[in-house]
Formats: sequence, C-alpha cells, structure tokens
Amino acid sequence: MSLFGKVLAVLNVVAALAFMALLAMDYGKRKQWNYAVFRHDLAMEGLPVDEEDRTVRGRQKYKDLDEEFLKNIPGGGLKSPEEATLQEELGRLDNRIKERFNQANPAEKVRLLCDLLIALARTGSDRVKWLDYKASGNLAYAEPLAVLEKEFKDARENKDLGGKRRAIGRILLHATEVLATPDEKTALAAEMAKRPEERDLTTIPPYKRLLVFLGVRGLAQELEEQAALNTRLTAEVRKILQHQRQTYIARYNSLLQLLQVKHHEWQQLDDLLRLAEIQALEEERQAGEQKRLVDGLTANLEAARNDTDRELQTLKQRQEELFAERKKLRDTIAGLQEKEALIRKYEAQLSSKEQKP
Repeated sequence: MSLFGKVLAVLNVVAALAFMALLAMDYGKRKQWNYAVFRHDLAMEGLPVDEEDRTVRGRQKYKDLDEEFLKNIPGGGLKSPEEATLQEELGRLDNRIKERFNQANPAEKVRLLCDLLIALARTGSDRVKWLDYKASGNLAYAEPLAVLEKEFKDARENKDLGGKRRAIGRILLHATEVLATPDEKTALAAEMAKRPEERDLTTIPPYKRLLVFLGVRGLAQELEEQAALNTRLTAEVRKILQHQRQTYIARYNSLLQLLQVKHHEWQQLDDLLRLAEIQALEEERQAGEQKRLVDGLTANLEAARNDTDRELQTLKQRQEELFAERKKLRDTIAGLQEKEALIRKYEAQLSSKEQKP
C-alpha cells in the first residue's frame, strides 16, 4: 500500500472515531434534552394519573421519573416511581382523612366530613344541605361518610384518563384547603387578600406539592374551575337564601298574625281571669261573712241550747215536785174519800137507827 493509502486509512479511522465520539455526545445531549422536555411537560401537565398513563410512544410515564426528582417532591419525597401518580396521591390523601377521622370524636367527625363535602359540592342545594347538616348538631356521620367515599370511588374508577385527572385534581385541591393547618390557612388567607396578579399559592407547602402533582396547567385549570364553580354556587346559594328568606317572611307574617290573634285571645282570657279573681275574692269575702254569721248563729244556738237544757232541767225538777204534790194530793183525796165513805156509812147507820121505833 502506498503512503497515500496508508494516510487515507489512518484518516478514515480518525474520522470514524471522531464520528463515534460526536454520535455519543449527540446521544447524551439528546437524552438530556428529552429529559428536560419530559420535566417541562411534567411541570406543565403534572405527574402521571396512574401506571397506565403513557407517552405518545406508548411508554409508561412513571418509569421516566428519576430518584432525584422523587426525593425532592415538596411535602415529603417518594421512594419509588410507582408512588408518583395522582391515584397514589389520592390514596395517601384518603389515609390522611381516615387517620384524622378515627382520632376525632363524633362531633368532629361530622364537622370534618361536612367541610369536605361542602368544598366538593357541585350545586348550591348540595352545599346548603351539608351546611345545614353541619349546623344541626347531628352526630350521625354514616350518610356524609358514604357520600365522601363515593366521591373517592368514582374518581379512582374513572376510565377516561383526562376525566380521572380532573376528578382526582379536584379532590386534591379542595381537600388541601380543608386539611390545611391553622398556619397554612392563615398564609392562604393572606395570599387571597392580595390582588389576583400578586397571588402566589405555591409559597404555601401543600400547594407547592399540589403544583408538582397537578402541574401548572392542571392547577390553573382547577383553580379556574373552582372560581367558576364558586361563582355559580354563590348565585345558586343566593337564590336558595332568597327563597328561604321569602318563605321565612311569609311564615313570619303568618306567625305574627297568629300571635296577634293569640294575644287578643290572651287579653280576653286575662280579663276573664281577672273577673274570675274578683268574683273569687267576692265569693271568698261572702263566704267569710257567711262563716262569721254561721259561727255567730252556732254560738247563739249553743247558748240557746244551754239555756234550754237549764230550763228543761228546772222544768224536770218542777215536774218531779208537782208529781210529788199530786201524789200527796191523791193520797189526801183517797183519805178524804175513805173518810167520806165512813161518814156516809155512819150516816146510814144513824138513819137506820132513827127509822126504827
């Protein structure tokens, strides 16, 4: 081989090595760019819905999540890519709610469930229903618990990935507000007090984590839907309150009229009661007078009875004396009759003696 051929062969080898090095550099840069695009898509769209959420090439999205990304997720890092899905985050939220629910007393359980259902309400009537349930003091929590469990079940079993993402995102957003600590609620109130263009909810840890899972576009969409829903619910609640107000006014006027009638009846009864009291006092006075009269007559009768007893006793004594005198008189008359009979006898004897010669 000539010298030129040898030089050309060496140049071909060098060119091949240079091409392979360039190819390796291009592949590494391409891989970095692809991952950067993937991270950008995650930041915009959020983490995968579940393990079946795939890229346009059919690759499962969760498999492209690296350990460094999982470790730096706000609010607590994750150990494996399988945990970095919306469905898994919904499961962790469910466990948080159950843990707080199991530690609460019956009144706190009802309050927790009603707060979640009020936040998740889609209609004004539902919101008013759970507001009234919460204010009623009812300690039975079976009904609100069943409704909340159905919300979670429907979100998990949604077959449409887009619908499932929205359903889970809606629950995560509203539950984050309800389960926030007092400090987080204070920080949220401070942010909401700012002008819309100055608000930044991602300064609050739970919303920073929510931003990772839902993505900028997903979180913005959920916030917009929440604002639209709140506007609609506000209008519905106003209508319900207006209807309740009108019903209350009608009921109030009806009760007022009834109260006026009852007041008039009460006045009549009060007048009758006063008249009855006056009559009772008069009857009591008359009864007192009659009692005094009866007592006086009773005393007079007792005195007359005593006088009569004394008179009868005196009359009895006189009767006994008269009886004794009558007895003496009878004895005297009997003696006189005997003497008269004896005189008659003597007269007869004397007369007979005078008639004899």
